[in-house]
Amino acid sequence: WDNEAFDKAHVHCVIVGFHAGGDGALGDRALPAVGADHRAARPKTIYDLDGTAIPATRYEWGSILTSMGNAMAMIMNTLLTGREDMLCGAIGQLDYALGRNAMDLSFITGYGERQIMFPHHRPSAADGIEAPVPGLISGGPNNRNNYPWVKERLAGVPAAKCFLDVTDSADTNEIAIYWNSPAVFVAAYLNSLTVGDC
Repeated sequence: WDNEAFDKAHVHCVIVGFHAGGDGALGDRALPAVGADHRAARPKTIYDLDGTAIPATRYEWGSILTSMGNAMAMIMNTLLTGREDMLCGAIGQLDYALGRNAMDLSFITGYGERQIMFPHHRPSAADGIEAPVPGLISGGPNNRNNYPWVKERLAGVPAAKCFLDVTDSADTNEIAIYWNSPAVFVAAYLNSLTVGDC
C-alpha cells in the first residue's frame, strides 16, 4: 500500500464503500497509507443521504460525479463482499440519475419521461436537431461556485434543486467525460445483471 501507487481519494472511496462488510481487515491495513478516518466519513446506511450518495453539502459543479463514483464503490463492495445492500445502493444512484431526484428529471439525455433537453454540449446545441445527443449525463445540481447569473436565478432554491436545463449553464448542466465515464461503468455493470428486489 505505497502512497505513490494509489490515488488517495479513490482508495478512500473504495475503502469507505466496503470496509463495513466483513472483518474490516483490508480497511485497517489500507487506512494508515491514505491517512483518513473512514469510519467518520461513512454514512450509517447507504440511504441516510435522502436515497442518494450526495450529502447536501456536496451539490457542487459536477455533483453527479459524487453519485456515480459512490455507485462504482458500491459495485466494488458487492463484488468483494457479496453485500446485496450495496448493489441496491448502486441501483439507487442510477435511479437518481434517471429521475428519482428532487427535480423529477432524468439527467441523462434521451432517457425518461422528463429529461434534460439543453445540456451544455456544443455538438447537441449546433447539430440542428431538437433533441440532444442521447446517452450523455449532465453534471447535475450545483449550489456552489455558480456563475453570477445562475446564482441569481437559483437564489433560495434548495441544494438538490439548484439546476437549470439551459445550454449556457455549464455550472449545472455541463457534459463532461469525467462524470460520463463512471456513469457508463455503473450502467453497463447493472445492465449485465438480473437483479431481484432492492
